Amino acid sequence: LTSELPEINVNSNNASVSITGPGPGSLAVAGVATTAGSRILTNNGTLSISGLTFENGNSTNSADGPGVGGAIINAATLSLSNMVFANNSAGANGTGGAIYNNNSSTLTVDGTTFSASSVGTGNGGAIYNESALTVTNSTFSGNTAAQGAAVFTNGTATLTYTTIANNNDSARGAFFNDTGAVTTLANVTIISNNNAGLYNDGATMTVTNTLLDVGPECAGTGCPTGGTAGNVDSGLSLSVLGSYGGPTQTVLPLPGSIAICGGLQGNIPSGFSTDQRGFSNAAPGSYGVANCSDSGSVQTDYTAVGFNAAAYNGSATVGGATPQVIVSLTENGQNVGGVPITLITSGTAGTPTGTTATSVEGTGATFTALTFPNAGTDDLSVSMTVVGADTLTAGTG
Repeated sequence: LTSELPEINVNSNNASVSITGPGPGSLAVAGVATTAGSRILTNNGTLSISGLTFENGNSTNSADGPGVGGAIINAATLSLSNMVFANNSAGANGTGGAIYNNNSSTLTVDGTTFSASSVGTGNGGAIYNESALTVTNSTFSGNTAAQGAAVFTNGTATLTYTTIANNNDSARGAFFNDTGAVTTLANVTIISNNNAGLYNDGATMTVTNTLLDVGPECAGTGCPTGGTAGNVDSGLSLSVLGSYGGPTQTVLPLPGSIAICGGLQGNIPSGFSTDQRGFSNAAPGSYGVANCSDSGSVQTDYTAVGFNAAAYNGSATVGGATPQVIVSLTENGQNVGGVPITLITSGTAGTPTGTTATSVEGTGATFTALTFPNAGTDDLSVSMTVVGADTLTAGTG
C-alpha cells in the first residue's frame, strides 16, 4: 500500500465486517516501511480480521493520528485471530508500533504473532492499550520501545496462554502495567526480555500459573512470588523461543524444569482446555503426577526417547558412525526439537567426545561429532528425568 485503507465503519443496521484471509503465510497486507504515512487501517466499527499478515505499517506522519498505531488504530471493536504483525512502526517516539487501542475501545487477539514492531523511545512497541484488551494463544518477540516493548496498558488487560520473549525495552518492561491499569496474567511465559519483562507501576495486577525469572524479568511493585499461585520464577531450564507445535512460537520447559507440574490446575482460567500450541492442558497421565499443570503458556507431555538403530559402527578417533547416531524425543506426539540430549556410554572404547547434541524438529538429535579414542565396544544410552520419578530411558545395549 502507498496510502491507508479507508476507515471501516459500522453501517446503519449495526452489521459487522469480517475480513478472512488464506493464512498469514499466504497473504500479506503491507504498508511501505519507508513511507511515513502508510498506516494500514483505522477501525471505527465492529471488525473481525483473520488469516493475514500486516507488515511495514508506518504512521509517523499519517494525516490521522501521526505517530500512533503503526498498522492499526482501533477506535471501536476489533477482533484479530491467526494473524502476524511484523515490522510495523509508529515512529521514533510513537505510541503503539503495531496497534493503538483507543479509549472506550475493545481489542481481542487470539493466535497471533507480533514481531519487530517499534516506537523507538515511545511506549507500546507492539500494542498500546487505553481501554479493554484480551490476548490469548499469542506471542510477542523482538519488539522495541522505551516502556512496554510488547504491551503498554493503562486500561484493562487480560493475557492467557501467551508468550512474551526477546523484546527490547530501553527503560522498563516488555509488558508495562501503568498506574491505574487492571491486568490479569494467567499461564503466561515471560522470558529473555531486557530491562524487565514485566513492570508494574503501582497498578492492579493478578498473576497466576506464570513462568518468569523474577530477578531480571519483573520490576516495580507486586511481582509474583515463585511457588505461590502456580508461578515459577527461578531454575527455569527452558528452550529458546522456537516452533514446538501450533501456529505461534513458544518457549518449552525442558525435561527436569521446575516449570513442569509447577502450575496449579485450579488456576487455569475457565473455558481453556488447550495450551498456547493447541495441545491438551489436562494433566499428562504419563508423568505419574496427580493434577500436573505446567507453569507458563505450554503444557508439556514428554512420553518417549529412542535411538534410530540398535547398533552402530565407526572407527576410533574418527567422528561419526554408520548409521549416524540419532536420538528422538517425543513430546505431545511430535518428534520435538530444541532439547539438548546427552549420551551415556559404557564399554571398552574409552571416554568419547561429542556426546551432547540438540534435537531438531522432526529429526531428533544427531551426534555427528561423536568420537571414541580407542577401538572397542560400547553401549549407548539416554536417561532423562522429566519430573519427580518420571524418567525416560533408551539404550543400544
